[in-house]
Amino acid sequence: MAALTLGRLAYMPKSDAQAGITTIDDPSVAAALLMPILGWKCREHAAVLIMDIHHKWLATEVISIGSKTECLFHPDAVFTAALKHGGKRVIIAHNHPSGNLAASPEDVSLTRIMVKAGFLIDVPVLDHFIIGNGDYKSIREETAIWNEISSIKDVV
Repeated sequence: MAALTLGRLAYMPKSDAQAGITTIDDPSVAAALLMPILGWKCREHAAVLIMDIHHKWLATEVISIGSKTECLFHPDAVFTAALKHGGKRVIIAHNHPSGNLAASPEDVSLTRIMVKAGFLIDVPVLDHFIIGNGDYKSIREETAIWNEISSIKDVV
């Protein structure tokens, strides 16, 4: 088991995103940028992928390191990282060391808070990924959070 883990850590194929494709126009491109940072960690890590208004990749920053079962992070860490790099769009992500990609109620609640905060400061959160064992899950694809926030925005 240890040899397999070391092999996974040692061999992480270079993704198209890392090879120079810097426009994030698909969730798989964003996941490819995040996978080397979050994919095989033994503790939960949270990261933010930062883009300009045209979805050009500017930076990826780890904003929190937690335990094997949780990683706490707040909007201030996400948006401070974005603003530091001149970002206008973000994708947040964290890993599940267990490999279970299901979003917990806490993951969904945190996503809702982040999307609302991004709306308020005009730095939209485009997605929240859960990453584990070389795969990812998009909370945007799994929930109606963005539709809920959009309907609130239309009323305001």
